[in-house]
This record gives sequence, C-alpha cells and structure tokens, in this order.
Amino acid sequence: MVSGKYRVLSIVLITLLVVAPLLSSASFRVAKAKPVTITIGALLPLTGDLQSYGEREQVAVKFAVDEMNKYLEENNAWFRLKLIVEDTQTKPDIAVQKFSDLVAQGVKFIVGPFTSAEVKKIKDLADQNNVLIISPSSTAISLAIPNDNVFRFSPADNVQSKATSKTLQDAGIKVIIIINRADTWGEGLKQAIIDAAKERGIETEQGLQLQC
Repeated sequence: MVSGKYRVLSIVLITLLVVAPLLSSASFRVAKAKPVTITIGALLPLTGDLQSYGEREQVAVKFAVDEMNKYLEENNAWFRLKLIVEDTQTKPDIAVQKFSDLVAQGVKFIVGPFTSAEVKKIKDLADQNNVLIISPSSTAISLAIPNDNVFRFSPADNVQSKATSKTLQDAGIKVIIIINRADTWGEGLKQAIIDAAKERGIETEQGLQLQC
C-alpha cells in the first residue's frame, strides 16, 4: 500500500487518464448538441479496515470529476462525466457485488478497488466484461499480469521487498520475524521479503498472521 497523499494524487490522475483519449478526439467540441454522459465508477473502502483512506479518495475522485466537467463545459465538449461511488467495505466478496452493480449500469471505467484481495476477486470479471480497472494501491506481485484489464499505479511488492532487505542488511540485521496479513497482499509481500532477505544472508521466521 502506498501513502495517502500519493493515493489521492493517483485518483486525480486516473480520472484524467480515463478521459484523455476522449479529449484528443477530432470531434471533441460540439456546437449545440446535448452532451453525452460517460459514467465512471469508483469502488472505494468507505467502511471496513481502510475506511479512512476510502473517505479521502472519495473526496479526491469527486474533485477530479467536478474539475474535468468544468473544463468540458468551458470548451463545449460533446460529453460530460458522471461518477458513481460504491462502498466495497474493504471486503473482496462485496467488491464483486458492487462491481456487478456498476457493470449493470453500463460502467466501463472503474477507479479501484484498493486492496489486492479485492482486485484479485474481480480481475476475471473485468476481463470478461471488458471493463477497465485502475487500482491506485494494489501491489500484489501475483496481479502483475500482462494484457489484462487491470492497471495499477503502485509498483508491485517485489520492488518494496528488495528495498526493505537492503535496508535491513545495511542496519546489520541477521534475523527477522514476519508479521503479515493473511490475504493476497500480505502473503505475496511476505514471500517476496523472504526471498529477497535470503539473497542477502538474512534469516526469516514466521510470526503472527493477521486474519482479515
């Protein structure tokens, strides 16, 4: 997971990226036609373990859509954006349900979900329904799959694990005890750190696994 301020920035950039291809269209401007509405979905953890993050991200994505709509109106564009926010409760099964709700409303672009466990749960559905998923904070190595419909703004955990093991080595650490979440993200990061630490001669022991 990346820090809060970078996730907020990611949300704004994500919204702009979704719209960018439409802005480059030769028919970007219209004279009198009624603008078409393009709906963007957001799967955010407004309750549950990551509620505080989700609440901030909701503000960010609403801000991005509002600002973009002002720009589109000022330039007499042929489309406007509409945002639908759904609460995943930081639960993978709920994320699936909310994803299906958005798809039923014709949504093809979705910001989120946030956790790797949620992204893993809806990945195949996104591919099957040709829905673009852009997660600002999912980092599980197992989700770094080419040519699917999932895009992620954060680097995968193999980058973090290498940096962490180097920091431990520089500090003279010889043995580490790992405490991790027992989910897609936690298990993947744990194994990546074990592998990276081993390369640097650092022993690892399993500590607590936190059930989610």
